[in-house]
Amino acid sequence: MSASEFDPQIINMTTNKNIFKQSTWPVALLIIMLGLIGVFVNGLKQSYDEKLARATTDSQNMAHVLEEHANSVIQKTDLLIQQIAGEIVPNKGEEKPFSGDTHAYLKKRQESVPEIFRIRVIRPDGYNLASSQKENASPSYYGDRPYFIRHRDNSALGLDISEPEVGHANSGWKIMLSRRLNYADGSFAGIVVSDIALSYFEDFFSTLDLGKNSNITLLSKDLYVITRFPISESQRLKSVRGGSVSVALQKNPVKGTVTGKSSIDGVERIFSYRQVGNLPLIVVVGLSKQDVLAAWRRNTLIYSAVMIALLVAIGLLSRGLMLNYRKEQESKNQLREITSTLGEGVYVLDKEGCVTFVNPEAERLLGWSKAELLGRKGHETFHYKRTDGAPIPTQDCPVLQTILTGKTYRALNDNLVRKDGSIIPVSIVSSPIIRNGELTGSVAAFQDITLRLKAEEKIRQLAFYDTLTDLPNRRLLLDRLNQALSHAERHQRSLAIMFMDIDHFKNINDTLGHDVGDELLKVVAARLNTCVRSEDTIARQGGDEFVIVLSEISYPQNAATVAEKIIGTLRLPIFIQGHELKITCSIGIAVYPIQGTDDAVELMKKADIAMYAVKASGRNGYRFSQDMPASH
Repeated sequence: MSASEFDPQIINMTTNKNIFKQSTWPVALLIIMLGLIGVFVNGLKQSYDEKLARATTDSQNMAHVLEEHANSVIQKTDLLIQQIAGEIVPNKGEEKPFSGDTHAYLKKRQESVPEIFRIRVIRPDGYNLASSQKENASPSYYGDRPYFIRHRDNSALGLDISEPEVGHANSGWKIMLSRRLNYADGSFAGIVVSDIALSYFEDFFSTLDLGKNSNITLLSKDLYVITRFPISESQRLKSVRGGSVSVALQKNPVKGTVTGKSSIDGVERIFSYRQVGNLPLIVVVGLSKQDVLAAWRRNTLIYSAVMIALLVAIGLLSRGLMLNYRKEQESKNQLREITSTLGEGVYVLDKEGCVTFVNPEAERLLGWSKAELLGRKGHETFHYKRTDGAPIPTQDCPVLQTILTGKTYRALNDNLVRKDGSIIPVSIVSSPIIRNGELTGSVAAFQDITLRLKAEEKIRQLAFYDTLTDLPNRRLLLDRLNQALSHAERHQRSLAIMFMDIDHFKNINDTLGHDVGDELLKVVAARLNTCVRSEDTIARQGGDEFVIVLSEISYPQNAATVAEKIIGTLRLPIFIQGHELKITCSIGIAVYPIQGTDDAVELMKKADIAMYAVKASGRNGYRFSQDMPASH
C-alpha cells in the first residue's frame, strides 16, 4: 500500500464516549465502516493509477535507451562504412579497388566495431570482390539484391538499410547497411556492405527484465517486424498495420505511448515507441498490463483480506468501545498492528514535531527502536540533512511544514538519516492530522528507493560508458567533444583529439586468449588516466582503439608531450596472469583550429587517418594530421 493510501487518522482515532449512545452507535458504526471502505477503494484506485503511470514512464525510459543504443550502433557502423568507402576509390576499368590484402584490411576494420558480422565490397557487376570473412573460391553474386539495385540506380541514396534476410551457412537473420562506391567521374563503382546480425539486438534486448508477457520490437518504417524479443520466427516480417502502435504513429511518427492490444499476439500492453534517430527504424517497448499489475492484484487480495478483517474487528469491538476507554484502546492497538504489516515505514509527529508512533518497518529502516524515538524531535533525529550533507534548517523541513500549513507533502526522491549517520534515499508522503478542525500533527509513510536508484544508475551506465573499461563510450565522447569545440570556438582556444591503437593487440588475443586481452585493455585504460588532466576525456572507441580529447591546449607541442607520456607509460612492463607483456602504441593527432572549421566527426576522422599513417610507417609513435600530405 503506497503512502498516499494511508489514512493517518486511523492510527490516532479517538472516540468520544458520549457519541456512542445505545440508540445511535449502529448508525455511527455504519458511517465509520463506509468511510473505511471508501478510503480503501480510493487507495486501491490510486495505487492502480500509480502502477500504470510508473509502467508508462519505465517503458518510455527503456524505449529512449534502446533507441539511443540502436542509433549508436548504426551510426558507428555507418562511420566505418564511410571511412572504407573513402579509402577504397577504384580507377575505372580496374577489377580491384586497390592493391594489397583487401581481406586482411576489411577484417581489421571489422574488429574495430564488434557489433558488425561482416564487411563486403561488391563490384559494379554485382559480384563479391572482397570480404572480412573467408568466402568461397568463386565470388558470390549480389547484383539482384534490392539494396545493390537501389545504390546502382540512385547516386544520391546515401546510407541504405536493407530488409532482413537469412544469411548463408547458418549465419541467421541479418540486415545490411551499405553505401555506394563511385569512380572518379561519379559513375557507379560498386558498394560497401556491412552485415549486422539481428541476434545482436535480440541478445541485447534479452538483458532487460521486462516480464513474462512483455516484449521489445524493432520495426521497419513500413511497420514490418524486423526482430522481436522474445522472438518467434512466425512473427518476423509480420505487419503490425492496423494495431494500436500503427494508429499512434500516424499522429506522431517520432515517439509516443499508447495502450492497446497487440496486433501480433492479442496481448494488452503499454507500448512506448521511438524512431531510431533519422533512420527508417522504430523501436517499441511493450509492457504487458498483466505483468505490470500482477503485484497490484496480489496486494489487492492481501489488503482486501486485511480490510475484511478490519471491518469485522470494528464490528466486534464497537460494543466494547461503547462501554469503556479500555476497549477503545484495544481497538487502537489492533489498528496499529495492521499498520505494522505494511511494507512501508510509518511515523507520526504531534503538533510540536515529536514522534508519537513508529511502525516496525520504520524502526528497521531508520535503525532506531520505538523506545528510542518516542518523544524525540523527528526533524532533528532523522531528517536534518540533505544527501550532500548540508543541514536542513528547521523552518525549511517539508514534513514540519505539513503541520504548519495543513498541506500534504509528497516526494519521490527525498532522504532520511539513519541512527549510524548514513543517509537512506526514500520516497515519502506526509499528511496532516486534523481533529475537530484543528491540526494536531502529521503522519508520514516512506519507502526505501535504494534499489530503484541503482537500477536507474545501471541504465545510465549502459547508455554512456564502456562495460569493460568503464571509460566513456562513443556517444558520451561525441557529446563532450562537441562541448569542448563550442568552448574552444567561443573563447578562441585550441584543443586536440588523439586516436590511439595498441600495436599488435590481435597477436596478444590470438596467443594468450581474450581474457588476457580484456585485462590488458583495463590496464591500458587505467594508465591513460594517469597521463591526462581531470578535465580531459578518455574514451574507448572499440576493440583496442582509444580516443583522448585534450579540452584546452596552448600549443600543438602540448599534445605531443601528452603523446610521448602515453607512449612511455604504456611501454612499461605489464604483468597479467603470469605473463609479462611489453606493448607499444600508435597515436594520430588532430588539432583545432589548425584543422580549420572541422566538426567533431571530421576531426576524429583525421586523427584516425594520422594514426594509421603511424602504423604504416612502423608503429610505436605519433603523428599530427597537419603533418601529412593533403589527399586529392
